[in-house]
Amino acid sequence: MKKILFYSLFMAVTVLFAQCGDGTATNGSTSSSNASSISGTIANASNLKVFLDKSLPMSNTNRPIASADLDGNGKFSMTTKKPIEGGMYRLRVGAKKYFLALSKGDDGVNINADLNAATPYDYSIKNSSTGIEFQNAAKEWATGQINSQNIAEKTANLGAIPSMFLASKVMLKDSSDEGIAFHKAVNKKLAKELPGSDYANDYGKLLTTLDQPIRIGKVAPDIRLKDPNGKEYALSDLKGKVVLLDFWASWCRPCRISSPKLVELHKKYNKRGFEIFSVSLDRANAKDRWEKAIKDDGLDLWPYHVSELNHWNGQAHQQYDVRGIPATFLLDKEGKFVKTKFNPLQTNAEELGKEIEKY
Repeated sequence: MKKILFYSLFMAVTVLFAQCGDGTATNGSTSSSNASSISGTIANASNLKVFLDKSLPMSNTNRPIASADLDGNGKFSMTTKKPIEGGMYRLRVGAKKYFLALSKGDDGVNINADLNAATPYDYSIKNSSTGIEFQNAAKEWATGQINSQNIAEKTANLGAIPSMFLASKVMLKDSSDEGIAFHKAVNKKLAKELPGSDYANDYGKLLTTLDQPIRIGKVAPDIRLKDPNGKEYALSDLKGKVVLLDFWASWCRPCRISSPKLVELHKKYNKRGFEIFSVSLDRANAKDRWEKAIKDDGLDLWPYHVSELNHWNGQAHQQYDVRGIPATFLLDKEGKFVKTKFNPLQTNAEELGKEIEKY
């Protein structure tokens, strides 16, 4: 009876430990289906510690997922707790970092580097096709071979992660039409190769932020309204000219204070193809005050004075996301934004003049 009881207890303990194991491996362990192994050598780094971090470049965050001790020859072997997920990673020894990319399920990856390497991309990597592709692209970028002019061509046949990395280095804040087209192509790759990942989600947020109707390089939404005499003017009619689109009102003191600056700009640049299109946010019962302000401030140098006479309830300022006045926008001869929503009072006239002269 005692033998039976002892045997039963032994089997129960055995089963308990079998169920509670988390599959975590330690230095030098052999990888299993629930983990991935990474090994290699880092020259000039004997007896130090090496870490593997998961990186999210869009949000500039890093999370350690594995570590190992380097032996006297700089060799190491580490095993992750879970299989490698496709994405960006970095191998870290002290302040030294080596940036790499790995594919989902990569195992047996081998990395050889030198603590005195010139760049974070100077290493050799085996058993990861994404890692090799990424390293080649990163080296090209680091040596100036990839820039904003050729990045679309260079990434056309690259996977999502290398493309995302290059985008973060070269095109991160580019909201031009060409830039948005490029970002959409990278976003499509991420959605296809890494659906639901932090990379796809973060890049989608970036694209939403950049792809706004009011942004540099985008054609300005048209405005078609009437002047005090009932004559209709359209912003689009001024294509072929550099245009300063100005939202203002007769009751707005800062707007009135900025009037002399606008007058001077018109006098100086009008004969060179510069025009001003003024949209007033005056009320319906203030039409006479609007007309008087135009005359008193000398704004009648240009005919393009229009208004809905609907104060903050109008539509024109809303489509330009104008929440305070004065608010001005500079458009090139194709009607595209080159400078968005700035206060003329807070803008250096000479610098603004240089912007106008560019176009």
